[in-house]
Amino acid sequence: MLSACDEPPHAPRTHDIDPAAAIDLADQLAAALPAVARLARQPLRACLRTWAPDRKFVIGPDPRLEGFFWVAGLGGAGVTAGLAVGELAAALLLGHGADPRARAAFDPARLIGPR
Repeated sequence: MLSACDEPPHAPRTHDIDPAAAIDLADQLAAALPAVARLARQPLRACLRTWAPDRKFVIGPDPRLEGFFWVAGLGGAGVTAGLAVGELAAALLLGHGADPRARAAFDPARLIGPR
């Protein structure tokens, strides 16, 4: 799995592949991993990344909707941060003493109002 790590703006329903981004990704792959670049390419998928306004993850219970728990705004870091995000989410959901600094940094209440 590869990502061009671009951040072009998209309308909410747009999911087309930018041909220029596909070419750029292929060029980067060829330069970094020439042997892999020769393999047959699979179809490309557009995965739109989302961020919170402060660009921090959103992990925790919604302050307004009881029973709703957020894990969002990973901005494409889900593959690399997924294990730690999952551990934090599980600790928060189960009440197993999540790191208070992480809890505060990623608390959805910082974005949508007090509990």
